[in-house]
Amino acid sequence: MKDKVYYTPQEVAKALGIETYVLRYWESQFKFLKPERTKVGWRRYRKEDVSRVILIKKLLYDEHFTIKGAKQRLKDLRNEGQLDLHHTFEESRKKIILEEIKRGLEKLLTILNSK
Repeated sequence: MKDKVYYTPQEVAKALGIETYVLRYWESQFKFLKPERTKVGWRRYRKEDVSRVILIKKLLYDEHFTIKGAKQRLKDLRNEGQLDLHHTFEESRKKIILEEIKRGLEKLLTILNSK
């Protein structure tokens, strides 16, 4: 995921391995996930929004919270002052870059082994 000011829903979904309809659903369920809209109504995510999506995905997919449980956990993190959205974005970005490098190296290894 390139470092830029705004990301499209498609870019966010692809980078995080989810579908765009999932993003729309999460926007309806998590009130703190409100990406900006362009004049024509297209959604665009800032780094902070992407960090929120990463947190939601982690709670739902990795930690197996329900929607209700994830909302409560996010509320608890906010109250405890442990909601670090900048750190979340940067960590995820690094992970995505490393995964891209790994896939490229695996392809290169396959090519080298076939010769």
